[in-house]
Amino acid sequence: MKPFVLLSSAKSKDDHPLRRSFQGSVRLSSGLILLSFSRHCVQSEAREGRCCIANPNFISTTSTLNLYSPLSEKLNILSEFSKSVGCVLQVSPLGGDLEGPYLYNIYLPVQHIEFFHINHFENNYHRIPPPAGLSHFIDFFWETRFENLWNKYPNGFSDAQFPNIGYTYIINLGTPFVMQVNDKKFDMKTDGFLPRYNAIECFHQPGNHFFGIKFRISPVIFEKKVDFSEYHGYVFPLSYLLDQAVIDKVKKAASFEERTGILSKYFLSVLAAYEGSLHPVNIVSKILEQCFQKNQFTVSVEDLAAQYKISSRTLQRYFEMCTGISSKQALQVMRIRKATAHLANSPKDFHYSLYGYYDHSHFYKHLKQFLQENTLKNMEPHLKLLETLHKKEGR
Repeated sequence: MKPFVLLSSAKSKDDHPLRRSFQGSVRLSSGLILLSFSRHCVQSEAREGRCCIANPNFISTTSTLNLYSPLSEKLNILSEFSKSVGCVLQVSPLGGDLEGPYLYNIYLPVQHIEFFHINHFENNYHRIPPPAGLSHFIDFFWETRFENLWNKYPNGFSDAQFPNIGYTYIINLGTPFVMQVNDKKFDMKTDGFLPRYNAIECFHQPGNHFFGIKFRISPVIFEKKVDFSEYHGYVFPLSYLLDQAVIDKVKKAASFEERTGILSKYFLSVLAAYEGSLHPVNIVSKILEQCFQKNQFTVSVEDLAAQYKISSRTLQRYFEMCTGISSKQALQVMRIRKATAHLANSPKDFHYSLYGYYDHSHFYKHLKQFLQENTLKNMEPHLKLLETLHKKEGR
């Protein structure tokens, strides 16, 4: 984590004790200067002794600081600003003089982003596929492996992921954490159930340790009357859907393998009780699997419904009940995620037509809509992928 913004009363950056660290400065009308460590970090504006501090990467969060106000008021504003964007504020007097001037350090946590920081997600999350009997329902079991990261990130880091289909069960094996769903942040002290049709960002601190399951569809709706269309934009207590006794057993398990074994056995027993039933879950899970494997992302709901001799309205109700979203939304999320993963991992053999896009512009529009989520305010990630794609198209 590197210093993000510094405010001091030095006349210039050359007068500052830490002058060798600075990359730029802005003189304010009050005699203070705004010192920035990065050309992308700070926009400043000085009018009548007021400084507007805005991080362009978090452009919706702007704080106005009256530079003549008491220290306590400055601290309150800077504290709220740093808190709202997930930063850490540190204040210290320069030269040991408690009367000031003061140095304000705002630290911005490192953010890892799905599809871009591939090594981070592959190396620091243990993932294994489910048993064959659960493969239509569960994408993978996972557990964090952050033990070797805290020396590198002593003040924490965040992991951001784009919208997906299905749900994530999170069993907290460590200390409390913060989960952001779109623009809403949730202080998580226990276990959670997270619908994945939103961009999410998890803010990690030393002591965090999670075990989880990524579902396409949760088998729990075989035995519980749950309509997942009612669950949107929040993190819900996991005990709503999973018996507390099962959760407690998982927490007491000694290893990742033991935890996956407990839950695999539990969910297989749930499926066995409903074997052979033409339940909506079976229909939706088979459609999702077929469309994903064959890249059939543009098939109409009418054609899908005809395969199971049901009406399109009935199939839409099944999708909303099982996934929380419509069939079209589900297929389009699967489509752009698969295409984006292909582009990020193997750009040389990527072509938009593999995923049913008419041309490059059609794919560009969908990619931009998908990647430019509010959760990822500190960069425009689609530009990195599109740079790769444009180079390929220009040959």
